This record gives sequence, structure tokens and C-alpha cells, in this order.
Amino acid sequence: MTKLDPLTWRSFKLPIGWMSEKILETTFIELAISEEKAKNEGIEAAKRDIMSKYGINSVVLTQKILHEKTENGKVYMKVHFEVDQDIAKELPIVQ
Repeated sequence: MTKLDPLTWRSFKLPIGWMSEKILETTFIELAISEEKAKNEGIEAAKRDIMSKYGINSVVLTQKILHEKTENGKVYMKVHFEVDQDIAKELPIVQ
């Protein structure tokens, strides 16, 4: 990724300036895990998502797996969570 930052004077861009170049490297790692471990990790990720969206005071009461299938080494699930959360809002009393 190359970034060019030209030298300016008032509203004029001069033909000189600074150029910075960033080189990034990525590595793909593919790990095979068991079907049961994939299910557990998926459910835990869904619970963390609920907690981040609705607050740390939310409590997961029940969970039920509605649909589950495995295709091409991937696990697909639909899970229903029953969550107890505080929906009250504080508002000032205006007279």
C-alpha cells in the first residue's frame, strides 16, 4: 500500500512530498476440528454476541438448537436463545 503526501503551500500542491509504503503479509491457517467442538464454539460465539449487543447484565435462560446440518466440512446451526435483559430506560421527569 503506497501513500503519497504532497507538500502544499496555501492551496498549491508542489511536485515534491513524502511517500510511505506499507508492506503487509497474510498467512492462512486451516485447522480441522471435531464437529462437537465446532458446535460448542458456535454457541459460545453467539452468546458473546448477545452479551456485547444487549449488555453484560443479560442472562441466557435457555437455548434450543432448531436446525443443524453439516456440509462440506462446515457446521450450520440455528439456535434459539431465551434471554433475560433489562429494557428499562432512565428519562428525566419534565414538568
